[in-house]
Amino acid sequence: MELSSTCSVEIVTKRVALVTVGFFDAGGIGRSARFMYEVLKNLGFQVDIFDLATASHDIQSRKILKPRTWLKKVRLTDSETTPPTVLVGANFVELEPMRYRPRKSFTNILNSYDLVQGVFGSPAWAYTLSKVSSKKVIQIASTTKLERESYGGIKGKSLKALGRRLSTKITIKIDAYGIYAVDKVLAMNNELARYCEDQFKIATGVEVLSPGILNTMIGAERDWNPRGPIISIGRLGDPRKAWPRLLQSYKRLMEFMPDAPKLVIVGTGIFESSCQQIVQDLVDSEKIIIKTGISDSELLTTLQEASVFIQASYEEGLGLAALEALANGVPVVVSETFGAEEYVVSGVNGYTVSQHNGNFEDEFAKSIREILITGTPNLSKIVRDGVVGRFTIDATAKRLKRILDDK
Repeated sequence: MELSSTCSVEIVTKRVALVTVGFFDAGGIGRSARFMYEVLKNLGFQVDIFDLATASHDIQSRKILKPRTWLKKVRLTDSETTPPTVLVGANFVELEPMRYRPRKSFTNILNSYDLVQGVFGSPAWAYTLSKVSSKKVIQIASTTKLERESYGGIKGKSLKALGRRLSTKITIKIDAYGIYAVDKVLAMNNELARYCEDQFKIATGVEVLSPGILNTMIGAERDWNPRGPIISIGRLGDPRKAWPRLLQSYKRLMEFMPDAPKLVIVGTGIFESSCQQIVQDLVDSEKIIIKTGISDSELLTTLQEASVFIQASYEEGLGLAALEALANGVPVVVSETFGAEEYVVSGVNGYTVSQHNGNFEDEFAKSIREILITGTPNLSKIVRDGVVGRFTIDATAKRLKRILDDK
């Protein structure tokens, strides 16, 4: 039977709302969201990005301390960015738990989509989607309890510290509401998936879907250079990154190996007071370079020049910075976290160092020295080949399609 030449087939493209926090941020969630955006486009979806308010000064939001905003609606504002995003305000944004509450106007918009895909640090953000009727899937890096307990929580007796501890207790409860509000949870690592299944008793289970490496962050193949700088990447003021013990580990390395390469730290913000003196000592000895606000192309160049990547975090959902280093042939020395277990093979592409070791700084420094002394020019190829095939846009798109198609 022949079809008439006037007969046409309408191809319907599914619309997806990608909801996240800090889409353009340099941190792990921003990079994960940008990676998810490329994955969804790879699957042929039409993707719109919604960026939720995260700070007390957010201009889209109602504020307790500004009564003139009380009678205004929470705003959803188109940004002049590439790709375009919609900035979503919150009610009384100064209070952290209020940022996780659903907004009626936002819910109404999301109901028009075929799929709502969230990319969040913790499941509390998914509570913003709790009234949405469309299919909802979230990808998470951690939970509030795991993340904040990893570095000992918020200390101090000031009213601000007490308020933040109370806020944390409330947010831990909201995590559960967020988990139960969605149709599918995607954990960035296997241990987090097991933790969520046990903690929240999710009937449908939890799938593991790690983010990956943007094509623009994979440079040309090269021989490994033991004299290249040692590099670390992360938010400088984030206590979870454990900068004091990383810096102490580097000082120990210099005792073991006086001619060790310089340390290059790439990040945003400023170091906490506990780091200021050791940073100054390293600056005075011309052993450290700190780069802030650099572009992705500059970051790629820095990675390509490096000998070893180091990260001493208390907790990482995946650790995209380490993954990007491996993709550029740079071996890693990192603290043992749920995320690192997904891609670090000790003695092959680097080392993980136990956080329960009483001599953490010594073991960390010795692991760096071991790579610098024993590494060979083909180390970059070994390191690179171990991750590039697994953590690409194409590979992740195939896994996500299977998950979304699974009824």
